[in-house]
Amino acid sequence: LKTATVTRTLTWVDVDGRETAFTFVRFVSMANKHLAGISVEIRPLNWNGPITLNTGVDATLADRQDVIEQG
Repeated sequence: LKTATVTRTLTWVDVDGRETAFTFVRFVSMANKHLAGISVEIRPLNWNGPITLNTGVDATLADRQDVIEQG
């Protein structure tokens, strides 16, 4: 893990048969557990049109490591 990133790719096919490729590149700092980032590339493969992307962070989830440290 020399680049400190994890890459995941997938192709989504919706109910209308439109294929869309997604590439996610994730980074989480080992030095600072509160520092992370994600890059998303979205490519329509067999269709054209607008894409709406809603993003956010669900901060209500507990960090499992914090739960372990707290006992």
